[in-house]
Amino acid sequence: MFRTTVSTRIAIILMFYMLILVFAGCSKFDTDVSIVKNGVLDIDKSLTVGQAFSSYKYFKNKTWKATKDIQGRRFVTFKGVFDTDLIEVQTQLDKQGIKSVTFEFQFLINADNTIVEGNHHWETVKLDGAKGVFESGPADGMLSEIYRNQLI
Repeated sequence: MFRTTVSTRIAIILMFYMLILVFAGCSKFDTDVSIVKNGVLDIDKSLTVGQAFSSYKYFKNKTWKATKDIQGRRFVTFKGVFDTDLIEVQTQLDKQGIKSVTFEFQFLINADNTIVEGNHHWETVKLDGAKGVFESGPADGMLSEIYRNQLI
C-alpha cells in the first residue's frame, strides 16, 4: 500500500492551491486581451480590434500581451512582425536595406472597460544587423490602413 505522511499531504494540497492562484492570475490578463480584441474603435465600428489586427495580411507573427503600470492602469500591447515573404513588403524593405520590421501598438483599457488607442512604434533590423526603434506620430493613418488591410 502507498502511505503518505501528513507533511506530504499538506505539500500536495499547498501545490494544488498554488496552481489555482497561478491560473486565476493569468485569467485576468487573458480577460484584458479579450476586452481589447472584442472592443471597437471610432475609426471603424464595423470591425473589432481583434478582427482588424488578427486578419491584417501583412503581419506573419502576431502576439497580444496584457500588462499593468505602477499606477494599476491596464494596457494590452499588440506586436506584429511584417511578412517579408510578401512581395509588396520585401520590395519596400529592400529599398531601405531593412531585413525585418516589427510594429508595436498599445491600447489602454479604461476603468469602464472601454479602450483607447495608445502609443505605437516600429522596430527595424537592417541587413547589416543594426537595430532601430522609431516612434510614430498619430496612429489614425496606420490604423486606417490596418483596418482596410492595406500596406502601412
